[in-house]
Amino acid sequence: MESVMNIYKALADPTRLRIALVLKRRALCVCELVVVLNLPQPTVSRHLGKLRDANLVRINRDAKFVTYSLTDDAFVAQLVDATAERLSEDPQIAADHSRMADREELRDIYRREYR
Repeated sequence: MESVMNIYKALADPTRLRIALVLKRRALCVCELVVVLNLPQPTVSRHLGKLRDANLVRINRDAKFVTYSLTDDAFVAQLVDATAERLSEDPQIAADHSRMADREELRDIYRREYR
């Protein structure tokens, strides 16, 4: 029961919820999350730490890149999916997703050139 409570506590914060909703779509590095969420890097890093502590996100290491993604936990996936559906018309979430789409194109170009 404690692990489930930790998940709900972690997602109760609006910034951590935004991070989870963005990571639902794609794994991102901290610098990409900073741009997508329009938040300072220390804020994003602090919230990622709390999401890691709650076992909501995992770290992926790929050559030069360290990215974060949601865990494979089915409960977490269902919870984030239901929340994303509920907040699909929220202006802040829509803005995050729009900035994310812009970053995806730049990231693909960068990875092709610097791998």
